[in-house]
Amino acid sequence: MYATTGKLFELTVQSYAKKEAIVDVTKGIRWTYEEWDKEVNKLANALRASGVDKGDVVSTYLFNTIELANVFFACGKIGAILNPINFRLKSQDIEYIFKDSAPKVVLFEKALEPHVNAIHKNFGHISFWYVDNDTPSYAVNYYERVKNASIERPFVDISENDTYAIMYTSGTTGRPKGVMHRHRDMVEQSLTCVAVFV
Repeated sequence: MYATTGKLFELTVQSYAKKEAIVDVTKGIRWTYEEWDKEVNKLANALRASGVDKGDVVSTYLFNTIELANVFFACGKIGAILNPINFRLKSQDIEYIFKDSAPKVVLFEKALEPHVNAIHKNFGHISFWYVDNDTPSYAVNYYERVKNASIERPFVDISENDTYAIMYTSGTTGRPKGVMHRHRDMVEQSLTCVAVFV
């Protein structure tokens, strides 16, 4: 039986709990694996409290931020399907992906907000989570959502063959296609990278 992305993260946390895991210089954050795991659990539980269930899509329209790292593993723990959207895409392409993937939650940031602002009215069923200050009126603040969430690990039955992510192609021969990836695929890739770099 293979591990899922969430389980692989938890195994790493068990092995390196007190070691520094992640740093965000812009936000002044330095977390050990143990601290990071608590933040991931808070986000996972906040997503569940907002109606995200196993198999639901959570989209991200972010640069390489700490929130992107958090949501990757939070989705892995609750069986939600991560849909990271290329930050180079503009409103028209994002709108297409939203219609095709039907996310329940979208995380986005200030630098990309104008593109979300241009289309958000077409997606009243999506909960938009903003990761910076000065949250737009149509969105909720990411940190307000996770602030009071439980740090306890959520328990969801997830299989290695469940979909962990939908990645959209560049669409060079037509519209972008959503490519489905299983937990097992990502875990195998991660273990291969570890073997190569150790």
